[in-house]
Amino acid sequence: MEILVFAILLVLVFISYISFTIYNFGILPSLSESYYRFEKTYPFIFTWFCFSFGILTAIVGQTLLLFIAGSAITFVGASTAFKQKDIGRVHSIAAVVAILFSQLSIFFDYGLWQINILFLILVGLIGIFIKKNYIWWIEMLAFILSIIIIMFNLLSI
Repeated sequence: MEILVFAILLVLVFISYISFTIYNFGILPSLSESYYRFEKTYPFIFTWFCFSFGILTAIVGQTLLLFIAGSAITFVGASTAFKQKDIGRVHSIAAVVAILFSQLSIFFDYGLWQINILFLILVGLIGIFIKKNYIWWIEMLAFILSIIIIMFNLLSI
């Protein structure tokens, strides 16, 4: 039962931060760009989001691969100033690791290779048809698919 509470918190954290970001700035080039947009008014909100989402994913996911994905999200939140060279390198690697390990979890932990194929097809379509803010849309796709898989897994137990 406690794990379901954490899962609901995971969804609420995601919806709250994304909604707040879109309300204030619209769709950004990437979710990480919100760090710079909120920097003066809410300097720690991006870090809060990444830490909350990452830790909750690691707890709720209950697999090693999702633990690594969630941990990588916390690294994204710890390396917020991605426009600086060295910090940007850590930030970018952590973001790629988070997406990669969430997809690996969907494949190996849940056996849902069809979701991986869907992800790849949608990433390709985003790359072809959505030129503006395409990183944002790929990030949203990765977040949403991970949340859906986690929730379906919890609700089927």
